[in-house]
Amino acid sequence: MSRSLPFVAYLVLAAALAALGPSLAALPLALVVYSALTLFLLALVQWRGPVLDDWRVLLGGAVLLRLLFLGVVTDLSVDPFRYLWDGWLTSDGLNPFGHTPSDPSLVGRQEDLLFREMNSRDFHSIYPPLSQWLFLPGGWAYAQWGWEGALLALKGTLVVAELVGVTLLLRALTRLELRPRHLALYAWNPLTLVAIAGVGHSEAGLILALGVLALGLAGNLHPLAWAGLGLAVISKGVPVFVAPLLIRHQVGRVGWSRTLRAAGLGLLPAVLLSLPFLRGANVAGVLDSADLYVRLFEFNSGVYALLRMGLAPLMPTDPGHLLGPLLRWAFLGVAAWVGLRHAVHDARMVLGGALLLFGAYLVLATTVHPWYLLWGLPLLAFVERWRTPWLWAGWAAFPTYLVYAGAPTAPIAALFWGGVALFALHEGFPALRQRLLPLAGVRKAKQVEAYVQGEIVLDLGAGEGYVGRALARGEGRAGAGRTVILADVEDLFQVSLPRLLFDGRNLPLGPASVDTVVLSLVLHHAEDPDRLLAEAIRIVRGRVVITESTYRWPWERCALDRVDRWVNRERGEGPLGSGSAPLYFDTPEGWETRIRSAGGRVLESRRLNRIGHRHHLFVVEPAPTTVTSATAF
Repeated sequence: MSRSLPFVAYLVLAAALAALGPSLAALPLALVVYSALTLFLLALVQWRGPVLDDWRVLLGGAVLLRLLFLGVVTDLSVDPFRYLWDGWLTSDGLNPFGHTPSDPSLVGRQEDLLFREMNSRDFHSIYPPLSQWLFLPGGWAYAQWGWEGALLALKGTLVVAELVGVTLLLRALTRLELRPRHLALYAWNPLTLVAIAGVGHSEAGLILALGVLALGLAGNLHPLAWAGLGLAVISKGVPVFVAPLLIRHQVGRVGWSRTLRAAGLGLLPAVLLSLPFLRGANVAGVLDSADLYVRLFEFNSGVYALLRMGLAPLMPTDPGHLLGPLLRWAFLGVAAWVGLRHAVHDARMVLGGALLLFGAYLVLATTVHPWYLLWGLPLLAFVERWRTPWLWAGWAAFPTYLVYAGAPTAPIAALFWGGVALFALHEGFPALRQRLLPLAGVRKAKQVEAYVQGEIVLDLGAGEGYVGRALARGEGRAGAGRTVILADVEDLFQVSLPRLLFDGRNLPLGPASVDTVVLSLVLHHAEDPDRLLAEAIRIVRGRVVITESTYRWPWERCALDRVDRWVNRERGEGPLGSGSAPLYFDTPEGWETRIRSAGGRVLESRRLNRIGHRHHLFVVEPAPTTVTSATAF
């Protein structure tokens, strides 16, 4: 009983959210419950993961949670009115792509509840064929049982389709020998429950398609993978940009001929499902409506909002009508790059590429409704990175409903996108750091270059060696004829320079054997900084040039510790990359005292920057009593 108690509690909390509608009037309280559910879900995945790995628990819980929301009638979205309108037309033999709802030929239906409550009456339907098939049962039910019966039929159809997709995703995870528990991040997510079972959004069709695609990839069932992609395209359109990834993946495995045959066979279901809606469709009108959505509509946008705000003072007219199409072209460029360059060696990489494409689309979109986050959440079970920005967005999407209740847009969008940016930076920083380290090496070399003397320079605590390489090249001034030697406790070197490894305490060099020792942001990482200082002073016959992050106030010391551990996480196996090794930050006066105790004399001590963390420079030479005769290296 104790093992099941957390899951029962989760169901009870979900029932409380369903009891709140959630409706616009109850949004503040619903947000509290929603937030608690999100945290509870993360805790369940973390601490009760083995239980969630049982498919019966995962799927059984998903079913029960959706049943809690099926009977809910919420005012969070008017989209179901348009869904049912389209389904109503289809059930009566009319093509929903043939006319706008306000078209005079449909005047007999324009006194109806669906027409009165829907928005965008002058726009053609832009919901693709798979969505139209899912709307059909609700449209038929509307003619028989009215609004409430039709809504239940619509949501029931969507939930069944979505649960089939979840089942297929689970099967794909099993084939790939991945833990099913992470699928709960979608299947049990409160956003999923509200958007699919509560409101009744058409993203259910995409979940079904992603399940087919994932199972096809996991089982090397190439036509099935294409069937999933075809269904995804006729559900949301955007997945068409996953096609290059799938092509490259299959061509690499079975060649062009078999890939083309698999594509022809696999795309057939999507073609057959689309044909009935092509007859009598106003294709030009549908495309114009889709284009107008891009140009005219804005909700919770990221890059678009920033650019619009920045450009508005510089332009005589609102730049919004230009930015929408411009960002569309930007996404096409990103999609082309991902399609041609992203790794596709296995199923997980292809699905990771799809997740990257969906994320790029939302970042550059003019409109990001909460339910759009359901595009990426199902794929989190297949990837190890980029979960946190998506999970944050899944939570932060719910507060955007407050805009419908009159809350200001800017702070809510800032909460959403600010969190996404921070979590994305946190996850992507190791890869970004590898690109920035060479540039940082040049910057650090320029800080000390003017103080470097002689022909033999030791870059002590060199790390990857980028500072030493910049010094050898003479970044900032001529360094011709200079020999730079790299020294560290761990072989992280990425450059071709002389190098040596030591134990962090004793350097295998004689007294006064090098002209200059450079310690660039190294001492606070040393196992024994005082010993390392003494060794640097012992082996130098000229100067020791030190840069260090210093502090004045205790809170600065705490901030330095936290930032340094974050920046250097996963960097090596020694103290540099250890999350538990102590960091020896000190004040400028404290370092000067340490330098004198180690046998050095401070020639210059000054702060390198005026704002930000206290980046300090110390230029040191051996005190007269420690000078010995030179020993060649």
